Amino acid sequence: MHAGTFGNAAEPEIPEIPVQQTDYGFTYDYNFNANNPDISPMGGGDTLVWETTYHLFLPFAVRLWERIPAKGEDAYHVVFNVAAPVSARKMRAFFFVCRNFDFDVPAHEIMDWEGQVMNEDKAIVEGQRPEELPLDLAAELHVQSDRMTIAYRRQLADLGLSPDYSA
Repeated sequence: MHAGTFGNAAEPEIPEIPVQQTDYGFTYDYNFNANNPDISPMGGGDTLVWETTYHLFLPFAVRLWERIPAKGEDAYHVVFNVAAPVSARKMRAFFFVCRNFDFDVPAHEIMDWEGQVMNEDKAIVEGQRPEELPLDLAAELHVQSDRMTIAYRRQLADLGLSPDYSA
């Protein structure tokens, strides 16, 4: 995943990630050595440690706090992404990005990078089968790295989402 951007092929295993349910959705922390290719607006070495906190706000919003220690003690790259369904099979994504370091990097380079990351996500999401996100957890076999999607599916079901609300 994210082979063209921050994915690190040298560290393919996803560690156990505890997911905490919140009043608004869920959150989890995930630290990793991110690939840092020349096209990255982060600059620096071949890899950078990202200390990421992921917040899901039900039903369709995500905020990522990515602390980048190599850029400074309090260096954060923050992404906020909202999916707005426009039909049963289409959605419009809105996102904004902010950070408090490397102010000399032009905004279009940061947005181009984030666009590449989202296009990698898009290819995965549009290729998944079944197209409908199964809320019945017994419908699929799950592995340890599915913890986040399991928590998300449970919470969507708790909100009353079902196939009646989609296709």
